[in-house]
Amino acid sequence: MDSRYSRSSYQYEHLLDGQIRLFEVHGQTIRTVEHVFLADNPSYEALSYCWGDPRPTEKLPCGDGRYIEVTKNLQAALRNLAHTEIPHDAPRRLVWADAICINQQDIGEKNVQVGMMREIYRHAQAVQIWVGEEEEDDDKGFDLLRRLLHVSSSRTASQHTHSISYMTPRTRATFLGLGDTWKDAFYIESGIVALLKMVDRPWFRRIWIVQEVGVARKAWLNCGKLSIEWEDFIQAIRYSIDVRVRPLEGYGREMALKIAQTRDTRQGFQISQTTENQGENLLSLLSRFHDFEATNPLDMIYALLGLTSSSTGITPSDIRVKVDYGLRKDEVYTQVARTILSKIGNLDILSACHLVPNESNDWELSLNQPSWVPNWSSSGKHITLRLQGSWREDYFDFAASGFHTRCVPKFPNNRTLCLNGILFDKVTAVSLPAETRRAPPDETPGIVVIFTDWFKEMYRTHLMFRSIDRMFDFGRHKAKYVTGESMFDVYWQTRICGCYGPEGYDVLYDYFHDKAKEGNWRHFPPPLIPRSLAPGFWIFSLAYIVSLIWLLVRGLFGVKRKPAEVDTLLSGKQEHMAYGLWRFIKTERGYLGLAPASTRLGDWIGIFEGGKVPLILRRTENLQAWHIIGESYVHGIMRGEAFDEKNCIEMNIV
Repeated sequence: MDSRYSRSSYQYEHLLDGQIRLFEVHGQTIRTVEHVFLADNPSYEALSYCWGDPRPTEKLPCGDGRYIEVTKNLQAALRNLAHTEIPHDAPRRLVWADAICINQQDIGEKNVQVGMMREIYRHAQAVQIWVGEEEEDDDKGFDLLRRLLHVSSSRTASQHTHSISYMTPRTRATFLGLGDTWKDAFYIESGIVALLKMVDRPWFRRIWIVQEVGVARKAWLNCGKLSIEWEDFIQAIRYSIDVRVRPLEGYGREMALKIAQTRDTRQGFQISQTTENQGENLLSLLSRFHDFEATNPLDMIYALLGLTSSSTGITPSDIRVKVDYGLRKDEVYTQVARTILSKIGNLDILSACHLVPNESNDWELSLNQPSWVPNWSSSGKHITLRLQGSWREDYFDFAASGFHTRCVPKFPNNRTLCLNGILFDKVTAVSLPAETRRAPPDETPGIVVIFTDWFKEMYRTHLMFRSIDRMFDFGRHKAKYVTGESMFDVYWQTRICGCYGPEGYDVLYDYFHDKAKEGNWRHFPPPLIPRSLAPGFWIFSLAYIVSLIWLLVRGLFGVKRKPAEVDTLLSGKQEHMAYGLWRFIKTERGYLGLAPASTRLGDWIGIFEGGKVPLILRRTENLQAWHIIGESYVHGIMRGEAFDEKNCIEMNIV
């Protein structure tokens, strides 16, 4: 029997105020566990890693015949530390890792220590990030990162306009300084695939990394024995977007934006250390990082509390929520929402409210918390209209309530929010939502299943566009909207939720009208195919596959396409906004817009004092109050055109 299993477990001793634990590690042995005061500025490294299976299964010897139980991921991370340099040539390696340095069985200690984590990571000489063991071709992925970094540093701004998406693989390899042979080309392609797999690892989705990396003096990204400084990693990822590395433009673009946001947060903290501003607005943080993940839903709040700003009026003390793992999720979320509404004096937080699909993929209201309280721990993605995945809010100058930008919310009880507003119009038509089937993680579908599902998804898309065609009345060439605009101009503006971005209205107008002339603005297949000809849809689908093969051949042999003028990131957000969890709607008075996929016929559009966007409302069963279904974009009323203070009434939202 292994002698380690005859040892007794480590007994934690009480920490004094301001103290933390550090441990000296050598290989897979913990030599000492020490209590130190953070104010004494000890020299140590902090570990950022993903717990994985939270059950501790590995036993690390820690001297005196004792052991500490840790997870497999933590054991691997500590083993990897032996291959990294000790910062500043310290005589020994002291490390802080939450699973060892916090007594996980002592809720009181855990509450205090988690509240100190911002300072723990900020004072560390370096933060060592562990994303996992090295896998096949990861070395090629890291080599690609370094080449992207080198190219981004050595070329002028005008040379960065190249889009390697439209290069042949050999030209792409030459551009990245690798060579011009097919062997070099395949090396680059392997690196792209490896990089995609790496950024898909669980570490990149952890809500805690926002703080752990955001406040770090210096951070290193470690994958097995491979390592790169965090700033270099981010610069390379950003550059891959600038030059449009095609495989990274899909899922990778979204992940890179999240990673870049942590860097922006970090730079903000580095600047703020010499100013009175010590962080950001909590609502801004919650909105930007809402689609990160946490095992404990309370961590969606607690992981960001320490990053809030003392200059915005929304600090942990203002929220009156201390780190307390003994509280329920609905208690913490409701208190945070109520305080933000009262302190900020506008309704921005209500943009984060949305229904969550249940296991049957049906939309349902939560019975545990009010509809005006955002569920920050909900699965799936929800991007607010004003952010649309961007950290820039100045592109989205919505003002549905006009000059009435402030409000004084009332709370008759802990579950009810009372607001002044108007009921603008009723929803009378909704388009079919886009649906996609996603295989379970452990399922490996065969080629027949893949193509069958793809055909089904294409046909659902066809039906969705049929419903949109009827809604926008595209069959009538001279049809006009209530504002006097053409229906096509209303369509493309609604599709992008009125977000003109840095390009501006004129550039986007030309872009979509050019697409209309090409005949592909509605996407393949043509949505006006009569239902009786639906079987012929399969023929069109096969033709589409042939066209994809032709595009591939053109790429391999150097036939170039001119990149679209619309910024890649912006156009990606437009597609996500329009066809992710949203659907087109039409109202009784003929207004058109985008609303959450959970919107039903008979729902109402409400505009409230202090609100920048209209809200979709649904009456309660007793008809005495309203539920918030989500925010909406309604073309023609986003800048106060429909709001009249004289028509305001008090409405209770539960």
